[in-house]
Amino acid sequence: MTTIVSSALLAGRFGDAAAATTEKLRRGVAVVRGSRGGAGAGAAWRADGLVITNNHVATGYTATVIFADGVEHHATVVARDPSVDLAALQVEGAAVPVLAVGDSDRLKVGQLVLAVGNPFGEMRAVTAGIISAVGRGLTGGPVRLSQAVQANITLLPGNSGGPLADAEGRVIGINAMVLGPGVSIAVPSNTVERFLAERAPGSPVLGIAGQPVDLPEPEGAGVLIAEVADGSAAASAGLMIGDVLLTIDGTPARDGETLSRALGRQAPGQPRRVTFLRGGRRRETTVRPQPRQVAA
Repeated sequence: MTTIVSSALLAGRFGDAAAATTEKLRRGVAVVRGSRGGAGAGAAWRADGLVITNNHVATGYTATVIFADGVEHHATVVARDPSVDLAALQVEGAAVPVLAVGDSDRLKVGQLVLAVGNPFGEMRAVTAGIISAVGRGLTGGPVRLSQAVQANITLLPGNSGGPLADAEGRVIGINAMVLGPGVSIAVPSNTVERFLAERAPGSPVLGIAGQPVDLPEPEGAGVLIAEVADGSAAASAGLMIGDVLLTIDGTPARDGETLSRALGRQAPGQPRRVTFLRGGRRRETTVRPQPRQVAA
């Protein structure tokens, strides 16, 4: 009897925790209606009103975004990349219930995932499934990725652009297409971060060009600076051509993607501790990344 009661209590606690995680996740999901027709979902990525959706959902220059409060917000497409089926929307005059973002590089096959979207007008419907493949090459449909997240989960029209999240409610992908009954593809969250770092105005940048290099342990790898822009955050911090970036606030910067992801975790202008190699010696400095000014 004790075992039965304990199991019931554990099941109840798990159910309560899952319900709380799901509700928090649903608050950060929007209905997105493109200016050229069609509708899908979007994920609140930053508290300043930045929403991520699919490029095939936000096909025009503007969109209407509706969160759980039912208020319609005008949004402008500030960045897009059809090759990975992503678009970034800036909601005007509103803070959004931002979602937590996870590290898609850490996903494992069999991991439980949740999807939230608006299939056939059912707002913020939730489905569950498991990761069935990671790092999957994909060239068909609107998504052309060398890596993608495949999940055994039921998605329908209206789920496009919505989040795929882990059991903790952290977004690890943006749902993009259905491969077949119960099988879907999502753009990894780390691909979203790189897309924003490279294309979205206001994203934090150092003002450098570089390339990944292999290093002896314990570093293993870093980013060799090949160019430093005049007046950039890197120049102001004293970084030079030939320096090799190692970490941003302790997070390894092993290539362009990890560097962009590390920078994207704080708003522009925030002080960041950078470790780097110069002449074979490890050094540290403080950098204040500047907001990207390039238009979409």
